[in-house]
This record gives sequence, C-alpha cells and structure tokens, in this order.
Amino acid sequence: MNEFHLKIGIECVICRFFNVFGPNETNPHLIPEIQDQINAGKREISLGNSEPRRDFIHTYDMARAVSMLMEKFDAGIEVFNLGRGIEYSVVEIVQAFSRQLGEEVKIVQDPNRMRKSDRLHLLADVSKLKDYTGWEPEWGIDEGIKTLITP
Repeated sequence: MNEFHLKIGIECVICRFFNVFGPNETNPHLIPEIQDQINAGKREISLGNSEPRRDFIHTYDMARAVSMLMEKFDAGIEVFNLGRGIEYSVVEIVQAFSRQLGEEVKIVQDPNRMRKSDRLHLLADVSKLKDYTGWEPEWGIDEGIKTLITP
C-alpha cells in the first residue's frame, strides 16, 4: 500500500480489522460459530481451543469507525487498528451468550476443532484511532451478542 500511495499519490487509509461480529457478519470465527449452534437450539456447543483471548468489535462500531476515518482523513497514508481494545476468552464469550439467553450454555471440547497453533492473545491497540477521530466503541459484548440470537 505504501508503494501504491507513493507511485499514484492517492490518500490511503488502511484498517486492520480484528474479530468483527454482528448482524450479517459471515467471516468464520468464534462468535458466528457459537451463534449458529445456539440458534440451532443447542445448549451444549462444540468448540476447539478454549484458552485463546481475542478482541471483538461489533459491526456497528466498526462501520462508525471507518466512517469517521473517511470523513477526517485527507493526506498521506495511515494504518489504524479497528477493535475494541478489550480481550475476551472463549469462556467469557460463551458466558455472554448464556446471559443473553437466560440459560446455561456448556462447552464441549471437540478434538477435531482444536487448532495445533493458535495465538493465545490478540488485542488491538486502538489508541491511534481514538486519538485521531475521537471514536469510542458503543457496543459491549452483551449488547452485541443480543443482536445475534434468534428469538
């Protein structure tokens, strides 16, 4: 991208999206997998590794951050991390689904879903985004998960 910017001279904003979740998000990762199983009526869900912690950002917060960047950015090339700046474990995500359902959801570890190598931590440093735009996330994990559960 830097070479493109230098050769063409077009302003470039690069966004590094972390784990996006919310309505119409189809990228396969933890939350959509849990969502599919929950909405299929399962309360014992099959998952792989339970130790990794990830930064999850709701689609609405992500869209608002991108919009703010597009409105403000006017020169050069910049890279921004788009996440919430908060890590959640697999267990914490499942507990959030439990809270929103008002029912206990249990994890069944499936050896076939285990990744041999999985980063234990993936946390976005969103300080540059916040400083540049004044953006703050508005959607917490519970409010966001509530948008995913089919009544």
